[in-house]
Order: sequence, then C-alpha cells, then structure tokens
Amino acid sequence: MENQSGKRVGKTRISKRGNHRIRRGLHMSALMVVRYEQKPFVGLYERVFERTVLKSK
Repeated sequence: MENQSGKRVGKTRISKRGNHRIRRGLHMSALMVVRYEQKPFVGLYERVFERTVLKSK
C-alpha cells in the first residue's frame, strides 16, 4: 500500500486487503523458510530485524 500525496512520498507498507488465506499462506511459508535457515532469506530477515527490532520467528 503506497502513501503519497503530490510531491510527498510516504512509507510503503503491507495492507490487510485481499484474500486472507493467501496472506496467511505466504506468511507461514516465509516463517518456515527463516526457521529452517534457507540462505538468501535468512540474511534479509536479519537485516530487517536489525532495522525494525520486530521478531516473529
């Protein structure tokens, strides 16, 4: 979801619109990839965790 008005561009965030089953499936599959430490995804997870200090593992 984009947040912009005129020249101002805000942060892009995930919205809760759309099919909840698809969102849940993508969320759970992403958690499993991180839990079993698949190389390219664990690096991304650690970078985001360092930046936001939000952990959902």
